[in-house]
Amino acid sequence: MIRAIFGMRPADERNGASRTFNPWRSYWSRWSHGRALLAPLLLPLQLLRTVAWAVARIRRIVREVTNPELEMQRIAPPVATFAVALRKIHRMKAPGLLEAIRLRIAVDPSYCGAPASFGGTALEGSAPLERDLDFLCVHERERATFLAAAERNRERVLRLQSALRRMPSFGDSPDAAARADGELAVTIAWMTDRDRARTLFDASAWLASELPAILREGTCASMVGIVASRCRSLVRAHKAERLLRQRKIAADAVATSRLRLAYEQDARVRRTVDALVEIGDADPERVAIARLCDAWRSGPEVRRELVTLRAVQSLAALDVRNYRQLVYELGDYAADGDSPESACALP
Repeated sequence: MIRAIFGMRPADERNGASRTFNPWRSYWSRWSHGRALLAPLLLPLQLLRTVAWAVARIRRIVREVTNPELEMQRIAPPVATFAVALRKIHRMKAPGLLEAIRLRIAVDPSYCGAPASFGGTALEGSAPLERDLDFLCVHERERATFLAAAERNRERVLRLQSALRRMPSFGDSPDAAARADGELAVTIAWMTDRDRARTLFDASAWLASELPAILREGTCASMVGIVASRCRSLVRAHKAERLLRQRKIAADAVATSRLRLAYEQDARVRRTVDALVEIGDADPERVAIARLCDAWRSGPEVRRELVTLRAVQSLAALDVRNYRQLVYELGDYAADGDSPESACALP
């Protein structure tokens, strides 16, 4: 029964031509050389074939209902390897675990192989993320997406390590556990850009170097864009214009239009402008440090939330492992020589 459930319509036993539709091959085999002119004659024939197939299918269903024992003897049991069963199990059970993995990549530095404390070092060898991806046998394309996100977070943590030299001490608590929680909370806040703290910390350098380049050498704005920008400014000021007014930066219509265009096209510019407009004319670096201090004080709460996420992921991995082990035992896949480690192993 288990092999029948996981072995219905084994597509791997059919050739590629029967599993796919190729318009080029279909044209040359059915419609080329004037055969399209015979379509009015072929359509009734196809209709008769469809009716005959439907009658045979209904007859088979009735026979299965009225005499199931004879039908089971007539039908050959389908053959499904454990690899096919694993693929279908992962299709059903893995999405929840993949979402937990994606969330842990975003908020857990240790999971990405980055240090969770200020004085820590990156993990040597494979990170826990890679072990979980191996456990689910994730395809290379999706695996590359996860690994790229983890690499970005590792780079952000390294930037935090260098930025700590410009920051004051967050706290001198004698409790090592409280200090570890605070450092973890600050690291996560920096990774996730909580309250735009990372963006604001880098905003001073952006105002000094990148903004003048955008105003001077940004994407050339057309006359239509300049006129449209002025018309929209009569209704509501754009955030780019509000930034220039708050920071008292002189810019003509062309430079303002270039900043507006960069705001619409570049997510980093948009995020930086939004953060600067939000704080007004305050010093962005001081605001960023104040927000990181708030994250430091919420260290125990952040630790509890992270532990909860890790527990949810562990339960999801255990659910996948138990399902695989149960199918392996009920389907008697050991008789085929399949290794029990593929069914019973945990990441």
